[in-house]
Amino acid sequence: MRYVVLYMLLALLGAFLLFYSFSQLPLLDWQALAMLLEQREIETQTQATALLLELYRRGLLTSYLDFRSVLAVGAGIGAVVTGTVGAAHLLIDKLFFRKFYMPPNYRLALRRALFWAAVLLLIYGLAVLNYLQLVVLMSVLIIALILEVVISGMGNKRVAKEKQITPEDKSGPKP
Repeated sequence: MRYVVLYMLLALLGAFLLFYSFSQLPLLDWQALAMLLEQREIETQTQATALLLELYRRGLLTSYLDFRSVLAVGAGIGAVVTGTVGAAHLLIDKLFFRKFYMPPNYRLALRRALFWAAVLLLIYGLAVLNYLQLVVLMSVLIIALILEVVISGMGNKRVAKEKQITPEDKSGPKP
């Protein structure tokens, strides 16, 4: 179960990265945004908030984002999701689907953890770019589930093919 501990440490590292990026790194490029506020002669916070919402609706807010912070948040989300899904998969596989002496399937846990981290990072990227609507979100989730079923089915066929007994194995050992 040392891999569970490693996955949980990865999730904890991602949580610390998220905490640091939200508390210490600026999400917006304040110099470029200050120039825009001066050009439009905006002085109150409600006007500035309305301007930010308008920029977000029009898809122009990305030019004022600090991409180092956006990448740090994305890396934190990816680490938290990978660690949490991987640890949960290993625990559930070991406790409910394997015998006592059998180890859990590490490759399958890593593949599923990275897969769901990639899906959530895609959703995060679409949200940052203001391309995330309900139709796009549902499409991404449906495609992700279809890919998971297809990939799992291919893995099950490979395992079944390896477990097949050849005709010479059925006859027993040769003298």
